[in-house]
Amino acid sequence: MARIKPTSGTVINIVVIGLIIDIVMLLLPNPASLIFRYIYLFLGLMVFGFGVGVYISAQCGTGPRDSLMVALDKKLNVDISWIRTSIEVFILIIGYLLGGPVGIGTILSAFIIGPIVGFSLRLMNLFSRKQEEVSV
Repeated sequence: MARIKPTSGTVINIVVIGLIIDIVMLLLPNPASLIFRYIYLFLGLMVFGFGVGVYISAQCGTGPRDSLMVALDKKLNVDISWIRTSIEVFILIIGYLLGGPVGIGTILSAFIIGPIVGFSLRLMNLFSRKQEEVSV
């Protein structure tokens, strides 16, 4: 399997993501209605998915799932969206078997993160190529 070694970005990823989530949770109001909860869910998934694509494209290091995704992408000839979705669904199943709660948000997250990350990575790759054309 392709070797993806942890970098300082990996450690920063682990620490900063948790801190940012804690801060955002303090700042955002608790949604009162179900519709606002779903709006939060979809906006959160979009921000998370695009964020993963941006920081991987910027080569700022990868978190554990992202490292596995990148390694499998280098090894397999499969769309990265499917790779990420498979990882998320596998983790969902393991979490469920260990007694963790699984609701509609968990299921949507598992199936939506992969396509958003894949789209974001393709978009960043497109921007990168356009930037190279402008620089030349």
